[in-house]
Amino acid sequence: NKNRNSSSSSNNNTKDIGISVSASLVGADLTEEEALLKVEETYQKLKGAGLLAILRAKGSPEVAVERAQELVSLGCRAIELTMDCTDWPWVLKECRRLLPDDVLLGLGTVMDDT
Repeated sequence: NKNRNSSSSSNNNTKDIGISVSASLVGADLTEEEALLKVEETYQKLKGAGLLAILRAKGSPEVAVERAQELVSLGCRAIELTMDCTDWPWVLKECRRLLPDDVLLGLGTVMDDT
């Protein structure tokens, strides 16, 4: 029986994640080791956040930023903005500018034909 909360389990999970993510981070002037450390740091922050809010706003980009601010005011420390949000590059930039540095911001959308 594996304990999901053990540090070895955590390291295995982040190592698997890190392998796929580190290649793109290496291009950001980081060594592979530095990239893996960044992935581990982000993983630990996500675990500490307790939840990841998914912000999907197909209307006004300004309203999307307002909703992100409201989520943070309610205690949310991790937000994923979906790429099908209206003007998502602007929303992401504004969220990063306006939200505290300790709030994790992510971007993505799962596309599935089924």
